[in-house]
Amino acid sequence: MQPDRGGWVKIDDYADFVGHLREKYVSPRNAVWQLAKSTAAVSARTWPELPPEFADTTGIFPIVVTHDIRMDSPGTGMFFRKEMQDLLASGANREDIHPLVIMTIQDLENMEGSIASSEFSLATFLVDYIAEIQTVDPLCSLHNFIAHSKYNGKMRPSPVVYQKSLETLDRARLVLFPKPDAAAPTS
Repeated sequence: MQPDRGGWVKIDDYADFVGHLREKYVSPRNAVWQLAKSTAAVSARTWPELPPEFADTTGIFPIVVTHDIRMDSPGTGMFFRKEMQDLLASGANREDIHPLVIMTIQDLENMEGSIASSEFSLATFLVDYIAEIQTVDPLCSLHNFIAHSKYNGKMRPSPVVYQKSLETLDRARLVLFPKPDAAAPTS
């Protein structure tokens, strides 16, 4: 059995697990399905009101950003990449569509500071990750790629998230360890 937001999902075998993933993420109007439809339309240049800066696009990086940390399990990305390929419309120019990337919010926040400070670019990072899954380890999750690649030492967390964390710690410290107010009247 596996935990899920709606309670526990009973998973007896691989087929049940795959069915659960398809229902939750690939079925119509869910993350991978929506992304495949949008990516195909942008690739085929049929997206309504496509911004001018997209006219000369040479590559599309489809990315599912998720709060679900189970999505960075090894092999999950490979499963969703296959599902994405099956969903892409025949009108899409598949040569300009890179493989699907599954990215957790945690990983995105951990690289935000590095990208903002130009330590590396998101495009270069994604190209390196895709090279890893295409030539070295197709089961590698983005999180594991970060852990064993040159990007491990380059991660700079989001300055906004970092500052909010410090503010939360300060508030907790004031609640848990209040300082006696010297000016407080005594009765």
